[in-house]
Amino acid sequence: MRAAEVDLNDLAQVEAAWQRHIASTLGPGVAVQRFRRCSEGFSWLTLSFDLEPAPPEGAHFILQIGPPTGLFSPYSVRPQVLALGSLEGSDVPVPRSFWYSDGPEVFGAPYFVTQRLPGDVLLPWSIKRAPAAEAGELMRQFVRILARIHAAPWQERPIAEIGDGIDTHDAALRQIEYWSEHIGRWSPRSFPMLSWAERWLREHAPVAPRVSIVHGDYRIGNFLQAEGLVTGILDWEMAHLGDPHEDLGWACLPMFNSGSRELAALIPRSQVYELYEAECGIRVDPASVRFYEAFALYKSVAINLGAVRCFEDGRFHDLRMAAMGTQVAPTLRQLYKTMEAAL
Repeated sequence: MRAAEVDLNDLAQVEAAWQRHIASTLGPGVAVQRFRRCSEGFSWLTLSFDLEPAPPEGAHFILQIGPPTGLFSPYSVRPQVLALGSLEGSDVPVPRSFWYSDGPEVFGAPYFVTQRLPGDVLLPWSIKRAPAAEAGELMRQFVRILARIHAAPWQERPIAEIGDGIDTHDAALRQIEYWSEHIGRWSPRSFPMLSWAERWLREHAPVAPRVSIVHGDYRIGNFLQAEGLVTGILDWEMAHLGDPHEDLGWACLPMFNSGSRELAALIPRSQVYELYEAECGIRVDPASVRFYEAFALYKSVAINLGAVRCFEDGRFHDLRMAAMGTQVAPTLRQLYKTMEAAL
């Protein structure tokens, strides 16, 4: 079976293709065990597996494949591999990358493999059930880790390859352009509200205090925790270089915090900013955070439109993608309110 013939919807075919690759890479004596699909996420196909006997790289792994029919197709593993490689060995808990390719040689699609870190994903509704002191400490760790990501000296590290001359004056404009292009590609019709929002964002784009590694989806639900410690920051597919306020605006968005303007409905913004500033050395500009809240909602509408388009075109059959269409109108209303409040 050639790589292009692997049906990514057939778990047995995917496992067979991966076993052949492992045998050719590590030797025929290494076997793929406990190969299963993970339910988290819907953009990349995410699977976990073990290797026996365990090679020097370890025994427990996560495999992600960018399906040709997926939401962000055509996929590239490069940004997240570069981001993880730039933070590996630092005090930011990220999984180590092992094998990856943007080519078709294994599955007919890009893939990458990282170590499987210990811990469970903490979701917005589950953090509400945790004792307040425990949840509060986890969220303080969450803020301090974000500050360390933004403080990381990236200029001499792998992620500098995708810098492309970015500076503090065009960091926001680059992201507006990126997501505006996606809206044009994904939306079958125009939305006057989105056209106005794009103009508003361009007119109010702030100057960044510095260019930093930006996670792009830093929020509750994208980290692992075990025994009161954050053990891993996940989902780096939207990693890029940009304004650190972008991650703050995204993380503080009420839609990720049970509708609250407090982080996890526990920590006031003022305390979030104090924790962040003490760790990072960047002074938070509340006006920039408000701008990036509006941008985050614009980006969210783009992703919702893309998910619906992907489902309606028959390229992906995850019903969660169809359901995201119901979020377009309320998110547009929230976008309007956020822009109005920022004036």
